[in-house]
Amino acid sequence: VHTRNSPEVSNSMTGYLEEMKDIKKDNFDLKLKVFFLEERLGIGIGGVSVKRLSDENIDLKIQLQQCKAEIENKSSLIKEAIQAIDDCEKKITDLEEQNDELG
Repeated sequence: VHTRNSPEVSNSMTGYLEEMKDIKKDNFDLKLKVFFLEERLGIGIGGVSVKRLSDENIDLKIQLQQCKAEIENKSSLIKEAIQAIDDCEKKITDLEEQNDELG
């Protein structure tokens, strides 16, 4: 029968306390490592920087779509301008031919 003061209980209790102390130290070390890794990645406590990055990513996607729409619009305008230039060149050619026939 083990009593409270028996050596076996005292030794096992000391072992548990040592193991608990080691686990707490490991836990602290891991928390510290996570803190520094998050700091290196720019992730603040509570993910504040992650939210900022997410918001910025959404803004950039919106800007990208706006730029694509602008490019499409400007491409259409360029095609219209090319067509207008071709039409003008054809008119010039026709007028030069008419002028040669009259002259």
